[in-house]
Amino acid sequence: MHSGGTTGKSKTVALSNRACNSLVYNLFRSINDPYDERDGMLTVLPLFHGFGLVVGAHASMCSRMAITLMER
Repeated sequence: MHSGGTTGKSKTVALSNRACNSLVYNLFRSINDPYDERDGMLTVLPLFHGFGLVVGAHASMCSRMAITLMER
């Protein structure tokens, strides 16, 4: 994933699958609500941002939820 960082200088940030899975597991555990394929998620965070990608797309795929992307 590419980032401008705080300095404005372009850099690449590596996101591992293990880190993404860990964030998703902790998210689901912290809200104490099991999701499954009968649920759906409205994704409003931008997918070009690391947190938006993990919470908006990876989390719903891990729990087999349907993903709906909000255009604006």
